[in-house]
Amino acid sequence: MKRRCYLIGLVLVACFALLATGCVFRSRAARQELFQSPAPISSAQPETASDPIKVLILLGQSNMVGFGLAEEFPAEMAAPSEHRLLLTDDGWVPLAPGERNGPEISLAYELSGVWPDEIIGIIKVAVGGTGIRAFIPDWSEELADVTGDGHKGSLYAEVKARIDQALAISDVEFIGVVWKQGGSDARNEETAAGYLDYLTSIIEALRQDTNTPTLPLFISTYYDAETLLLDPYALAEAPQIFAALFDIIMAHNLAQDVIPYTLTIATGWLPVTADGIHFNTEGQVLHGQMIADAIWAYYELEMWGD
Repeated sequence: MKRRCYLIGLVLVACFALLATGCVFRSRAARQELFQSPAPISSAQPETASDPIKVLILLGQSNMVGFGLAEEFPAEMAAPSEHRLLLTDDGWVPLAPGERNGPEISLAYELSGVWPDEIIGIIKVAVGGTGIRAFIPDWSEELADVTGDGHKGSLYAEVKARIDQALAISDVEFIGVVWKQGGSDARNEETAAGYLDYLTSIIEALRQDTNTPTLPLFISTYYDAETLLLDPYALAEAPQIFAALFDIIMAHNLAQDVIPYTLTIATGWLPVTADGIHFNTEGQVLHGQMIADAIWAYYELEMWGD
């Protein structure tokens, strides 16, 4: 399996911390073994929790929507649990693979493994082929139509509705925003323009609407800035339709210098479907595991202390 070192300057510290605490994520071999044994989904139901649900807000386009197939997820990862929930129109329900799956399945599973006494809740708003302007709080149809998304309406309004729903029906603690988006904005210079400013406006609004001023932002991207600048072949595998991909990935990296409490996660090119763009089930399992690693490190290693 393809796995990158994606937390710059953190790897050695994390390794020593993991050894010291005895709290580890699965090794590559263990993950391969886990991945080889899919099984039917059970019908577990969530239980009422006395502690707040730790909520992650997942936002993005097609690689957040996901192309992971339900029948290909490992058995124990696919089985619903009262410790892994998804917010729907019917409230909190056990998280389990559906028709299309992104990183949320393995992400919640891994976090539940290292925080076994906690309940992980997922709010997910993702629409394939959608530019960042569709997500901004100061939405307009004209602006969203720069990437042809005006007809989709305000996606931020959808996110805000889910946040309000979570606050109304449960005791929650918002622990992060996971952002996987940028392909639609990478088409050309016009669509890429202002990307970092738009992303800043989104996280600032989310921090206000969740009443969490230090709500961390975790950005999933392909490469760290050093690789992007020094490796002339870094984007060799990227489809040619993304003429401004360099600009978008650089914006993803610059965000952790510009936006407080932000961590960029460089995943590399994970296993993809036949289209060469979208992560397949194995890719999404790895994707979620990498994000979980970053979230664990952020909190357990207190990377951004006040």
